[in-house]
Amino acid sequence: MLEFKTSAGNTYAWIDDIGIFIPTNPILSAIIRETCNQNQTSKIDEIEKLKKDFDEKEVEYYYELAKKYKKIRTTLKEKLEYATNRQFNEPILIKSILKNGIAQLILDVTEDCNFRCSYCIFSGNYVHYRSHSKRYMSFDVAKKAIDYYFSLIKAGKRYNPLRQPKITFYGGEPLLNFKLIKECIEYIDETYKCYKISNYLTTNGSLLDIEKAEWLIKHNCHILVSICGPKEEHDRLRVYRNGKGTFEDIMKNIKPIMANYPSNVGSIAIYDFKSDLFKLEEFFNRPEVPALILASPVTELEGCKYFEQFSETDILLFNKQMQRAQNYYVNNFNDREKNTRASLFDIIFGRGFVSTVTGPESLLLNDPLIPYSGSCIPGQKLFVDVDGNLHICERVNRNFSIGNVAEGLNFEKIGKILYNYNQRLDKCSTCNMIKMCERCFATLFEGKDIVYTSKSCINEELNNIRWLANVFTFAETNPKIVENEFGGE
Repeated sequence: MLEFKTSAGNTYAWIDDIGIFIPTNPILSAIIRETCNQNQTSKIDEIEKLKKDFDEKEVEYYYELAKKYKKIRTTLKEKLEYATNRQFNEPILIKSILKNGIAQLILDVTEDCNFRCSYCIFSGNYVHYRSHSKRYMSFDVAKKAIDYYFSLIKAGKRYNPLRQPKITFYGGEPLLNFKLIKECIEYIDETYKCYKISNYLTTNGSLLDIEKAEWLIKHNCHILVSICGPKEEHDRLRVYRNGKGTFEDIMKNIKPIMANYPSNVGSIAIYDFKSDLFKLEEFFNRPEVPALILASPVTELEGCKYFEQFSETDILLFNKQMQRAQNYYVNNFNDREKNTRASLFDIIFGRGFVSTVTGPESLLLNDPLIPYSGSCIPGQKLFVDVDGNLHICERVNRNFSIGNVAEGLNFEKIGKILYNYNQRLDKCSTCNMIKMCERCFATLFEGKDIVYTSKSCINEELNNIRWLANVFTFAETNPKIVENEFGGE
């Protein structure tokens, strides 16, 4: 049980085993602590101990409630511990992937890029990731990847008949290999026309002219442009090879696209400890800027040199700024209802607030293949590098290949990865936020090794308590948003 208190002084608890939040009180908290104590004591002993401080009838009522919770907790823990030590055979893995996986095919069409953004995981600042190169994917590799992906889609139809294929073009800067992108989309449109397919492209925007945009939009391709705020913010983070800022070129390219196809292009943003969040908030509310789809901090992974530039003062000032931004968002939330698209603060705070309150699923266990953490099953995505090797996703370093386009998924490798990964989740069985965990392969894979959660998750519960207190303070201040999510009048 994870207890937290809002600014108004109200106390709640997250009951991870059954996936619910409850308002709590000193009696219930004391009883749960007693009943979950490793030392077995009788009901009479517990009531006698607690009735010195609380009403006896209330103690008995909450004792019965807590006893049911403990029974559920014990049963679920046994199932989770069994799954952790289990080795999975090929039929189980195939069924799981065909049923729940293959949601997206990601083609790494080139490792080349005309930018040199210092925060990029391919910049050389991340020791476990590749650097930029002049390597490009061939159509032969792409075609094999596409055909294999659709063979899995077809095989999985009996488990998931409504699944819609998604193809993403990745890099590097994918528009450096626009010829291949066109060949791929034309091939898919001709060969797999019976499917409703969505295409996605993330670009730095420097090569995105109106002609390319119109062709992509015509072929049902959703375009996302990386923009990190107004000129001074963007050019600090995103530069050409020669160090020159890129903001003006990108906005020049975007202008005619926004004038003709504003709903077909979006933006994604990155921020770090020196970003001015309030400037970013104002910028992404401008009508000439593509609607913000995603905003996230620079990824801090093991072996990353990027964060060496920040002092303790930088981090302290940013954290204070983040708190001011959060307070501003909460206090002005009702004024945002007239907005037609999400702002930076909506994405950083609002989405997380709402999904935290409404998202957990009562009593549902995690996938038995990975009972702990927020990791997807290898095969949830198919990330294909320029050589045709299959990987877990675009965020995971390349030391954990799970097959290739010629031979398909290697289920023996997938099984070993799952077993070794589960063995490293040594802290998870005692964690009070299993269902909320967002840790995944990308944050726990270090080079060719997997980090133990006892090493990597030291302050997770403390950080989550602070987050939950902020979330429920927001919910108490703005009850209407919670009522809307649950269908309230």
